[in-house]
Amino acid sequence: MGKSFATPVANADGTFDVAYTVTVLNSGAVNLDGLGLVDDLGTQFGSAFTASTAATTTGGVLTGPAVVLTNTSGNSTAPTANTAGYDGTNALLAGTDGLLAPGDSYAVSFTVRVDPNAAGAPASIANTATASGDDPTGTTVSDASDTDTQPDGTPDTDPNTPDEPTGVPTVEPLIAASRL
Repeated sequence: MGKSFATPVANADGTFDVAYTVTVLNSGAVNLDGLGLVDDLGTQFGSAFTASTAATTTGGVLTGPAVVLTNTSGNSTAPTANTAGYDGTNALLAGTDGLLAPGDSYAVSFTVRVDPNAAGAPASIANTATASGDDPTGTTVSDASDTDTQPDGTPDTDPNTPDEPTGVPTVEPLIAASRL
């Protein structure tokens, strides 16, 4: 499973809007159903994120999750996005529906606001999403996200360290003065 983000957008109040995409690939040999995906930003970002389904001055979900299915096999069905209920601390998917055939994938995109300057905010903001699904025997399998856009189980930043958290770089303001 890969997790990536677009360049954070700096806001005038010092907060940042970050658009994430989590891509889940069934790299196994059997179908997975009962698909789940959790990204608990509230726990992992601390005070830099305020859980809410609407933007606030200190954080929140700006754009709820949207699912795009890549159904190469023709056998997969997309899971339902938790568009109205995702508050940044719970499930990105509405339930445990959907079916993911081997070789197929789905991507979930959402945008949140973070405040790296909030009192008590961690010095480094990083997090990990967790996907799950049930195999044909009913056994639940899960995987934590890697730092990259490829859900191949090997992060681009370090091929020896799977399941590494995805960091959020912030843009430092630049003030320059010149005298003529």
